[in-house]
Amino acid sequence: MRRPIFSLLAASCLSLACSGSDSGADGAAPGAGGALGLGGGAHAGAGNLAGAAGSPKAGAGGAAKAGAAGSPKGGAGGAAGKGGWAPAGAGGGAAGKGGGAVTPYPPTICAALLLDGKAARAVAPWVSPYDTSGALTIEAWVEPLSVPLGAAAPIVAHWDGATDTASYGLFLQPSGEAAFFVSPNGAATVGLSSTKPLKTGVMQHVAGVFDPTGKAVRLYVDGVLDSTISVTFKAPMAVVGAPLSIGNFASPTAAQPSIFGAVASVRVASTARYSSKFVPEFPLVPDAATFAAFELDQELSSKVLDASSSSNAAALLGGAKVGKPASCSAGAGGSAGAAGAAGSAGKAGMGGGSAGTAGSGGGAGKGGSSAGGAGGAGGGAAGKAGSGG
Repeated sequence: MRRPIFSLLAASCLSLACSGSDSGADGAAPGAGGALGLGGGAHAGAGNLAGAAGSPKAGAGGAAKAGAAGSPKGGAGGAAGKGGWAPAGAGGGAAGKGGGAVTPYPPTICAALLLDGKAARAVAPWVSPYDTSGALTIEAWVEPLSVPLGAAAPIVAHWDGATDTASYGLFLQPSGEAAFFVSPNGAATVGLSSTKPLKTGVMQHVAGVFDPTGKAVRLYVDGVLDSTISVTFKAPMAVVGAPLSIGNFASPTAAQPSIFGAVASVRVASTARYSSKFVPEFPLVPDAATFAAFELDQELSSKVLDASSSSNAAALLGGAKVGKPASCSAGAGGSAGAAGAAGSAGKAGMGGGSAGTAGSGGGAGKGGSSAGGAGGAGGGAAGKAGSGG
């Protein structure tokens, strides 16, 4: 493969995390006309017990005083929602919100295309959509276990390795950096490498974007723009007959190694998908612009299926197989959910009894299991409603 000279533009890397979701539920409205109020409501009439989620005992601080015809003048003070109190005369407010589970990033991936650093590869035969005539985004999750020896190894590429006729591709450089190359004529290439080597033994998302409208080629690592250069040509070189290959060229030589590690979930599309920071998805789901999408989580008759509209399966060659990547065995669990905030005390009803008790905070979310990389469990329990006021 030709090794063009290109400049590297520095950019910082960023760890991304998904925030937890709230799991508390709203309290129910108080009972009317003497019915048992849920979530902090009160019975009508003197001396009746407070609602089910309020104080279970009658007497001071528990029951509302009766007004004419047996109705309480003031509504029961409900438990507060997160960070506030229920107004006078209102029913039970929302319960305290529980902490959500934190989604780990990168995701734990336990099925991928395993590559031996020699001749292992997956090859999808040429179809016309591969010769895109404009914008392009090519992306994959990759876990290198070591750097390739000698020459850059294709992560995924539309490139005739036998004749060295170039079109486009993502590569892993011998120095460990990810690289994206595009050719306007099949010979010369325009490309750029990441500012830092990829981590070994870690799944990372790499994306190359060719944007003829913005006159730019961009490289992203884990959703962060790593480097960019300007271009003036309108489309990658059309290489009729050249397949799309994963892990190595379709016809590798002894001097051309495959990736040593794993590749998971490849997507190639005729759009400049990314222009700013993003959270990479897994798996990479095909859309209307996608013409190749390999999730690489299962094989069928020594092939991996293409979920795009091309439906162009790739053959597993040179010992390539689907299996468990190295990072899966160390899969860390999700972080514990944060504790729910305590509800403030309910405000007393007009002419009524004491304020409702404070809603208790939601319990912390359970920590994720470390076995098999399972994610954190669900969010914490909802805060309890306050007693009737």
